[in-house]
Amino acid sequence: MEQSCKNCEKPLPEKAKFCAYCGQKTSTPKVTVKNLLQKLWDTTFHIDNKLFRAFRTMLTPGAMARNYFEGKRSRYPHPIRLFLIAAFLFLLLFNQILKNNQGGSIIRFNLGDTEDVSGQSFYDIMRTHALIEELREIRDSLYPEPSDLSLHRGFDSILNTYTVNHIEVDSAAYLFRDSTGKPDTTTVTLLFTTRRMPMLDLVRYSPEELIDHYHITNYLDQKTLRQAVKSLKEPETFGHAYVGSISWVLLTIIAVMAGFLTLQYRRQKRFYVEHFVFLLYQHAGMLFFFSILLLAALWQKPSQWVTVAAFFSVATAQWLGMKRYYGEGWLKTTLKWSLYNLVYLLASSVLFIIGVLIVFLLF
Repeated sequence: MEQSCKNCEKPLPEKAKFCAYCGQKTSTPKVTVKNLLQKLWDTTFHIDNKLFRAFRTMLTPGAMARNYFEGKRSRYPHPIRLFLIAAFLFLLLFNQILKNNQGGSIIRFNLGDTEDVSGQSFYDIMRTHALIEELREIRDSLYPEPSDLSLHRGFDSILNTYTVNHIEVDSAAYLFRDSTGKPDTTTVTLLFTTRRMPMLDLVRYSPEELIDHYHITNYLDQKTLRQAVKSLKEPETFGHAYVGSISWVLLTIIAVMAGFLTLQYRRQKRFYVEHFVFLLYQHAGMLFFFSILLLAALWQKPSQWVTVAAFFSVATAQWLGMKRYYGEGWLKTTLKWSLYNLVYLLASSVLFIIGVLIVFLLF
């Protein structure tokens, strides 16, 4: 009786161990927890000899992309999958570094001679000071006469000894008053207009009250103000949302720069995808390299010289990768590498700013 594959139902040759059409094993033994977890691991991360072979090949910049287009594709992970694994590992470690260095918060303040305030959002500091200002206004309304000076001093003495989250009231006051001692104002820049308002109004009133009080009628300006207050109130949420978007920003940069390389090497008549895959492998190697540095930084903060050397190494790897992959002379490669880095710096700056704006409007 002719056998057929249980997965795709195609006919199977006699004694075949795998289906020639879909690749599934002809034998279907009982599934164990070990088999299930192994399949999940393999299909999600594809961690096998391919990844370790990719690590070795990355030590030779440009070699993996060259091998890929010479037909040696099965020996390496898919370029996009490798990039996403590298980005996942980098962002995981980067987030951990942020938490370790800043007490779990994206925001860190040092207020004059007071204690260093970690994990304390600027919004909380403003809200605390707004409360103190309101108490002082109540004091002035209750004791307006000069004869009440001693009462003023007693009231101020109580306020000055009161602390909230290790922040002395008067130590933060300079943040919200100008040189004359009057409440400081700030310019809030929206998409189509600007408004001048006291800084403490941002915490005293809700976004809807601010919109009504300052007569903000444009929908996009209203949206911007709401998001501005939200980012002030939840800086960690905004910071983590942006960090999580870095991989997609990098993919966009790679796509743009692949187009630039297509122009630079147009005489070689390469397809766009050849430049795209080259940059995917280059960036994956860069992310793995920085991941190793971040892993080391969890135990000991690197010196400034180590950081400079790391960026110099990445730039050198890019230069050597272009030389090996495109096969041009050292002078041509150096000139094109220099121009590439100049355009890369410009493009990445613009795209990272766009990424911040998109995250700002959507987080």
